[in-house]
Order: sequence, then structure tokens, then C-alpha cells
Amino acid sequence: MSRTLLALLGPVAAAVALLTLVAIGSILDSEQASAADGGPEMVLSITEPEGACIEGVCELPAGEPFTLAVEIVEGPAEGYILAQSFIDFGPVLTYEPGEEALDEFVWPDCRPETAVRGSLTERTYVHGCLTARIPPLPSSFYQGNLIELSMTCSEVPTTSQVRLLPYGDPLARTSGALFTAGPTLNVVPKVTGLTVHCRAEAEHITPVPIPTPRLTWSVEIEPEKPRVGDRVKLTLFAEGPGAMPQYLLVLDSDESEPALRYVSVNQLGVPVSFGLDAVAIGEMKLQLSVNYEVVNCPGTGGEGCVFFFDTEQGPEIVVSVAERPPVIIAPLLGDADCNGVGNSSDVALMLQRIARLVDTVECEDLADVNGDGTLNAIDALLTLQFIAGFINLPLGSNPGR
Repeated sequence: MSRTLLALLGPVAAAVALLTLVAIGSILDSEQASAADGGPEMVLSITEPEGACIEGVCELPAGEPFTLAVEIVEGPAEGYILAQSFIDFGPVLTYEPGEEALDEFVWPDCRPETAVRGSLTERTYVHGCLTARIPPLPSSFYQGNLIELSMTCSEVPTTSQVRLLPYGDPLARTSGALFTAGPTLNVVPKVTGLTVHCRAEAEHITPVPIPTPRLTWSVEIEPEKPRVGDRVKLTLFAEGPGAMPQYLLVLDSDESEPALRYVSVNQLGVPVSFGLDAVAIGEMKLQLSVNYEVVNCPGTGGEGCVFFFDTEQGPEIVVSVAERPPVIIAPLLGDADCNGVGNSSDVALMLQRIARLVDTVECEDLADVNGDGTLNAIDALLTLQFIAGFINLPLGSNPGR
């Protein structure tokens, strides 16, 4: 079960889901199987109006409603106990959520009280459901629509990419499309999105091709060779061809690392800096990538806009943290209490020992500043002169510390 699905459940359902996790094992840390080259698959489709899409390209009237579905083309061969989807609608299509999450599920094996829906941003939604509240969870072999959502096209002609994102995608992360096939296996399905043209009557919009920008990266690490306890400053800089209105830096590290994960930036060519604490010896690996959208409006008045989305993988950043060498404190003449510092407390302790108010001092050999074998007022006076900066110790060393 994904972390996001559990977070979106209400208090009662969350408790039930936690019982399920205890009973069937930790799915979060289980083996994952990718179906990118075949096998389990989910696709986006438009069920109303019928016949709106041909090979993933959909023509719809501007300002009119339509029904968007996530279809399970094929599930895991061994069946599944959880199905989850993650949709990015883009900035111009309008999603009208049902009154309850269950209202949008078509999957007949979805247990009603485990159906969840949540918004991670204004334009992204995750849906998920289990086959039962408590173990044993029966396996489902259903093929067909998982959910059906009420949508509305933009009022003006636009073109948008509607994306179904898989588990592990930099934007969807653990909330992406996923099957859980039993207690030890998560299966990431192959996913397919749609291109949606919202058009005026009798108008056909030809998409404007937009080349995928490729970025040039630079990374600075300060200090270059950090040690345990240091504050490490990372400065990231990305440059690309032409203007890109918006992109999102994603710094992804191990979940246990105290790393900042998402940094919003308005334009390319702007350095982004943040700090990490070097807390242990070893290598800390962080993967950098960029999610960005490009808006191309060849017409006037905002008509005929194409919204283009892409993700570009950046470099892997490796920060090597070394052990901090031990600090060696040399014996300090006049340091009667052996705390590594010569100060008025040492002088007071010497005078108490000279007056026999105390039987001993912790470092009597260091209190004998002139080395004559006797602790007396001369040693206290020399220590005061050393503290004031008038002399250096031992006597005869270069003056001026």
C-alpha cells in the first residue's frame, strides 16, 4: 500500500488499513515489478461522448463536459488486492469531483470503506482502493474501468496532455499508478495518457510541435570534502535553450535523509541553493531531475494553446562525508583544573591550594608554571600575566600569542 493512500484514508479507514499492513507484511519495502515492456497496463480513455478519441488523440467541444476514465487493460496474472491511479489534468481542463470517492469507482471489487481520493496539487489527483478491510484480502482479476471522472473542456480552444503517471514518477512518487499483488509484490503497470483538443464547432486544432529542451547542469558542493557535523551547501544551476515559463527541480534522496525534495523556480538560469546536514560517515546519493511544462500559443487571444509536459533526468549528486579528526589539546601551563583553558579560575584554585584551603588541584604539575617543583604565588602571578597576554608560556618562548 502506498504511503499516500494510507495518508488519505480517514481515521477509521486508516486504522483498518494499518491492521491490513501488519497482517500482510510491509508492502512499502517489498519487491517491485515493472511492466513497462508488457504485462499489466492502465490507460486513460474518454467514455462520454463516445468516439471522441482515436489512437490517444481526443476532439471535444470547448466548454462541454466529458467523462474521463482510467481503464485496467490487464492486471497482474496473480491478481491484485489494491489498485491506485494518479492523473495530471493540466492547467486548463476542469475536474468536478464526485460527492464521495466511491462515487467515482467503477471497479466492482473495490471495498467501499477503503475507497480514497486526494489532491496533491490543484491539477493532480490520486485514487486508490483495496479489495477488503482486513485480511485475508481476496485477489481481483477485473479488467475494465477503474474510475470514471466528470471533466469539462476549456471555454477557449486549447490542447492539453492528460497524463496517467506511474508509481515512482518524480511528480507522482509513491502515489503513482500501481497494483499490489499480494503481501510481497508491488507491480507498476505500463501507463498511457491522452491528448485532448478542446475546439470550437467545426474547428480542428493542429498541435504545434514543441521540441523537448535539454538542460545543461552544474552542481557546486561547499565544502568540497565535508566532515561529520558540517553544514553542506548545494548550489544547483540548469541552463537550456530558449525560455521555459516554469520548471520544478526535484532533489530525490533516500527517505531517511534530511533532504529538501521540491524547489519551485520561475525561470532557467537561476541558481538554487539549500543545505544538508552531514550526519554520518559515508556517501549520500541524491538524484536530480526536472519536471517542466511549456505553453505554446500560436494563435492570438490565448486560442490554440498547446500545453507540453516532460521530465528530464539530471545528474546523480554524490556527497562523500568523512570522519572529523579528533581535536588534540596540548597540555597548557597554568591550567590547574585541567579543562584545557587558562583563566582566572585556575589562578583562584592555585591561591586556594597555596593557602591550604584545598588539599590538592587536579593538574598540580601544570599549576607549577615556572617548573621549580613548588606551587606558590609566583606561579599564580605568571598565570595572570599569561591570561592578560603579557607573557607566553612556557617561559622563554616567543612573546605574543
